[in-house]
Amino acid sequence: MNTMREELKTERLLLRPPRLTDAGALAKKLNDRDILRMTGTLPFPYFSLCADYWIYKSRAERRHGTAYHYIIEQKEELVGSCGLFPGKKDWELGYWMAKNHWQKGFTSEAVQALLKEAFDTPGCNRITASVFDDNPASINLLMRLGFTRTQKNDTLYSLARGSTAPGHDYALAAHQFAQRSREI
Repeated sequence: MNTMREELKTERLLLRPPRLTDAGALAKKLNDRDILRMTGTLPFPYFSLCADYWIYKSRAERRHGTAYHYIIEQKEELVGSCGLFPGKKDWELGYWMAKNHWQKGFTSEAVQALLKEAFDTPGCNRITASVFDDNPASINLLMRLGFTRTQKNDTLYSLARGSTAPGHDYALAAHQFAQRSREI
């Protein structure tokens, strides 16, 4: 079974598994239409009960090796979340950042740490991410991190939107990440 470390530390951030005590802060930070409409599986509004469910689900998924979710903390404040979902062929990346922490480089820093950890984990050879076309910030982030747009055009579903919207898939192979890391 693939395993990733429980905690990842960067210069400014701590990535750690979700705790039950995170539910209130998670619901408060995440209950924002601008954030949730860019996700596939999170509802709007996002209640504390949603956070409780997500935390329990995240813990079970980690135990089974089917997902690795991390709370992103900056100075002990919950500022976002990121995670990876191992598949048979590729792993899928997902993330969000609280609106009051946009434009600070936290998402880039957290995702970079998560990518490094993933590619150091046996069995992770390629990571994909699906992004709505109306999310230029996320598209730019992925491109800066070395992801390239695949030929696959998607119609992505968003639970928060209650509908589908155009999107694209992006991918990053382990050898591309290693090459890019050497160049930095």
